[in-house]
Amino acid sequence: MEYNYFLSLIKKANTDKAAAFELGMLYMDGIKIPQNTLRAIFYFQQATKLGHSNSQALCGYLYKNGATDLKPDLLKAAEFFEDAALKSGDELLFWEAINLWLYGADGKTPLDGQRGIRLLAYMDYIMENPYSMFLRGEACRKGLWGEPQNMDEAKRWYRYAANLGYQPALSTLSTLSAN
Repeated sequence: MEYNYFLSLIKKANTDKAAAFELGMLYMDGIKIPQNTLRAIFYFQQATKLGHSNSQALCGYLYKNGATDLKPDLLKAAEFFEDAALKSGDELLFWEAINLWLYGADGKTPLDGQRGIRLLAYMDYIMENPYSMFLRGEACRKGLWGEPQNMDEAKRWYRYAANLGYQPALSTLSTLSAN
């Protein structure tokens, strides 16, 4: 990489989201400069502050998966995914955050069940997502993620999901009615 070009990116990074993002990518990939994940995250965060839409999600993936010079940190990953999702409305980023909040690294131990439930609630009300409604029903039926066990509330969430055509909710309601 041409040294003057690299310096021009550094000079612009405080005010130019594209320059900050490009520096983040260069440091993340280690192309023609030494790979440095923490420096990449620094520039991605700068790009986010300047309004770049994808950089915060990249930080989430870096913390989720780790790198040669960065240990995974699922709590930071979930926070980055949550912030990126709320800013962008990207459903995939919501699910990245929700899966970490509700299931953690091992798929069983929540990082923060209540934060996961809050994101499900956002998806219920704003996005009308039937799977999030179904999960709310599961949480109420089984007393998961800090939700009290409440069969009436569970059935209400299953009905919302079923009314949107979500087949597992229809099956669950049928099974609950048979018992």
